[in-house]
Amino acid sequence: MVSTPVARRSPHAWMRIAFAMFAVGWGANQFSPMLIVYRHELSLTAGEVAGLFLVYALTLIPGLLIGGPASDRLGRRAVVWPFVALSPLATLLLVLGPRSLAMIAVGRALAGLCSGVVFGAATAWVQDVSPDEGPSNGLSVRRSALALTAGFGLGPVVAAGLAQWASDPLVVPYLPHLVIGTAAAVALAGTPEGAPSRSPVRVRPMGPVATARRWPPAAVRTRRFWLAIAPGSPLVFGSVALAIVVLPEEVTSARTLSAGFAGLMTVVSFAAGIVVQPFARRLPDMLAGVVVGLVCA
Repeated sequence: MVSTPVARRSPHAWMRIAFAMFAVGWGANQFSPMLIVYRHELSLTAGEVAGLFLVYALTLIPGLLIGGPASDRLGRRAVVWPFVALSPLATLLLVLGPRSLAMIAVGRALAGLCSGVVFGAATAWVQDVSPDEGPSNGLSVRRSALALTAGFGLGPVVAAGLAQWASDPLVVPYLPHLVIGTAAAVALAGTPEGAPSRSPVRVRPMGPVATARRWPPAAVRTRRFWLAIAPGSPLVFGSVALAIVVLPEEVTSARTLSAGFAGLMTVVSFAAGIVVQPFARRLPDMLAGVVVGLVCA
């Protein structure tokens, strides 16, 4: 008798994946309040601080683009688990080279790549294994968003507090993520693949240029993307960068609560992004969203 594959949907499975997203989100955002610590401790220039902040974004974007399609082809666990395991390694580089600008940049680049791959692919994985996910209820998406938001918020708060009051501000703030990230990788190792929401695409042999998926993805070939999302994205990223990188440096000094203030501004910035979501959904059309966004900016 030959057994057939059974869809693996379990509340314990999606919780483990959500915990992994929480851990990677923690590792991604714990660095934000540390920028001002590096500025004071290493006497960095404004350009070097901006470069450390930018290197994360430069690897995050490719990760976001390849994570989802790669997990569709290779499987969720095969793509997500290695990068969840690499996330604490990225933090370890920061611990091992606290005064090496090159080591810090490499650690942040690796953290950006891990974040990009995990965020998209793990969100799909949560949807695959959620036992109560319906065709249109979006429950798994909210679960993934909550896990990421919790990591984004708690990571900088803990790091800022430890950087402000711990004895070694360049090392101790990263120790919690080493524990959390390692625990997430161990917990995720045996998580089932789940039941994909769609079957793989079959391609007819049409010569050497035939491909299974069109590139770029359909989401970026729409009028809405180019008129609303693409113009607004730099403003969103820039406003957050001003709040969590530039503002703490302008209003604090090395002998004040600089790291604590940077952590506070990080939490306020991301909390604002959460609070605005219900209001954004009520906007009548794309043009209204653009106008409201520009007015707020």
